[in-house]
Amino acid sequence: MFYKFNVNIWNKTPSTKVNGITIDGELEIVDTIDCDIQNYSKNLLLSQYGYDIEVSKRIFMDINSEIKIGTIIEYNSKNYEVRKFIEWDDYLEVFANGI
Repeated sequence: MFYKFNVNIWNKTPSTKVNGITIDGELEIVDTIDCDIQNYSKNLLLSQYGYDIEVSKRIFMDINSEIKIGTIIEYNSKNYEVRKFIEWDDYLEVFANGI
């Protein structure tokens, strides 16, 4: 694949308990990757894959274990939350929505 964009991947650290109080984890950069990003829509996702999820970007990247539902992808000073991803033989197709 041809990747022309460089993005940061953010995930939340695990929450901890201190004196019985749960402290939520914080977002931290877990990877920086090259990828291809395309504008996308809920209607396209529904017609092509059958998923009825609000999305605004489709991202193609190498398989990366850091990508999960809820992962934040920082691109061009904007953040996108991973809403769905499909793992193919040698790449991921990630569907994300701006936050």
